[in-house]
Amino acid sequence: MKRKHIVFVIVLLLLTQQAWAQSSFGNLTKYGWYRYRLVNDFMKIGEGCCVMRQLKTDNN
Repeated sequence: MKRKHIVFVIVLLLLTQQAWAQSSFGNLTKYGWYRYRLVNDFMKIGEGCCVMRQLKTDNN
């Protein structure tokens, strides 16, 4: 009986760890990084418009 309680507590702790996997600060940090990469690595900014690049290479 005591073993079932220990297993239950361990499973409960593991499930709550998954609930804390994302935070608002972490999501904003990821958003900022992906937006930076979108603008600088995948778009060519022109006068009044933006064009998506066809290929991303290390030389660009």
